[in-house]
Amino acid sequence: MAGTKIDLSGHNAIVTGGAAGMGLAMAQRLARSGANVCIWDLDRDAIDRAVAELSANAGDVPIQNSAINKARRVFILFSGLWR
Repeated sequence: MAGTKIDLSGHNAIVTGGAAGMGLAMAQRLARSGANVCIWDLDRDAIDRAVAELSANAGDVPIQNSAINKARRVFILFSGLWR
């Protein structure tokens, strides 16, 4: 599976906790596969580092620095993406 290339061009992906660790690794893989990746994380500095890295390799990366523990907040975040 490691050598398998999946084309996700035109697809959108949201990665919670995407600024570090396994979330960042997932965001990197999705971006390399062509997906439009949005990172949600609480650590703004880590988001900035992750976005710089992802943007250098895969283009624009929408970001959200937000707690997603409230249903209303998640709805607002979703409604503003990829318009």
